[in-house]
Amino acid sequence: MWQQQATHIKMTLPTKLKLLAALAIGSSTGASAFAGTIDFENMPQDYWYFGGQVNFGNFWQGVTFGPQSTILEDQVFGYNSAGYPPHSGHAVLFTISLPYIEAVFDNPVDQVDLWYTSISDFVIDAYDSGGNLLTSSVGGANYGSNSPLGVSWATKDIKKIVMHDSGNYFTVDDITADLLTGNPRGVPDSLSTVSALAFAMGGLALLRRKYHP
Repeated sequence: MWQQQATHIKMTLPTKLKLLAALAIGSSTGASAFAGTIDFENMPQDYWYFGGQVNFGNFWQGVTFGPQSTILEDQVFGYNSAGYPPHSGHAVLFTISLPYIEAVFDNPVDQVDLWYTSISDFVIDAYDSGGNLLTSSVGGANYGSNSPLGVSWATKDIKKIVMHDSGNYFTVDDITADLLTGNPRGVPDSLSTVSALAFAMGGLALLRRKYHP
């Protein structure tokens, strides 16, 4: 009887360890499903308007900006930050000469929120993967301040948003949506990784106490 129980423990313990590892991976993947924010800070100067004026495209995890997305920063080169202040930090999203900015998500989302400054009405248009307009949100002119604005849809079908005003006189900051980590591509989501490791270590500790009293 005792030998059968011991054999049973030896057979099931590796299986349980594998299960914990799988759950840890799953928790890391699941953690990334929470909404994150891109604040446009700490970008290479090549992507600044007064730097290299290079469209930064897919610099950030989870989304690609374009076609002329660049950064205004109020500490090094400076700009009219009194009229178009950052919502947080020192940097804002800006377009070089076009009157709109696109953000295309790697995976469709159901909500996008941001802060904007505009000299005229500011609009967010949300499109699905087929290019169909799903919904729009409009915010009033707010030169010299920041205002929140967002779009949402009942299902995760928002593949792209287009941000624009009546000309080219707007800035955007702190964009929040699902699957955005706020990290550049190639940099792991440290919070998800730490959570997964903590989950796995806690499970191993419980197994040790159960099988080695």
